[in-house]
Amino acid sequence: MTRPLLVTALILLCGAVSSACRGEDPGSSRTELQTVLDRFYPDGWRFATLDTYPRSELQPGQSPEWIGGDFDGDGYSDYAAQLVIHKLGHTASVDSAQLIVVLLRKRDGFQRHVVSVGGGPNTGVYLAKMPRGEMVKDYEGNVADTLESDAVHQIFAGQAAVAHVYDDGHWREILTGD
Repeated sequence: MTRPLLVTALILLCGAVSSACRGEDPGSSRTELQTVLDRFYPDGWRFATLDTYPRSELQPGQSPEWIGGDFDGDGYSDYAAQLVIHKLGHTASVDSAQLIVVLLRKRDGFQRHVVSVGGGPNTGVYLAKMPRGEMVKDYEGNVADTLESDAVHQIFAGQAAVAHVYDDGHWREILTGD
C-alpha cells in the first residue's frame, strides 16, 4: 500500500473508532454530516478550529468539530457542529459568524437549527454532549433540570459554558458555568 493510501486508511479507521467510542450509531459519520452541511450551506462553510489549550480539555476520542446524540429525544441519531460560514458575496477566504448548528434527523431528511451565533471565528470554544438523564443546574444553582434528551454543551475554555436543551419544539439555554 502506498504511503498516501495508508494515511487515508488510518484517518478513516480513526474516525470510525472515535465514533464508536462516543457511543454513536454506526450510521452516524463525518461524511454524512459534511454532505448535509454542504446542502444547507452551499456558499461555503468549515468546521471551527480549536486552539491547543481548549483541545487539552477534550475527553479521549472527543471530536473538536462535531458531536452526535439524540438531541430531540425521538430515538434517531442527530448531529451538532460548530461552523464558520463564509460571508455572502465574498470569496471563500472571508469568514463570518461562528454558528452552532444542530441537525435533527427526521424521516424525510434533516432539520437545521441554529442554536447559537457568535461574532467572528473563536478558537477557544468547543462542544460536548450532555447525556439524557443528567441533572443540569444553572450557574447560580437556582434551577435544576433532568435532561429528557441529550443536550449540546457549548464550552468556552476556561471561561463559561451553556447547555442548549431542546424542549417541546424549541431550544432554551441554561448557563452552566462562568
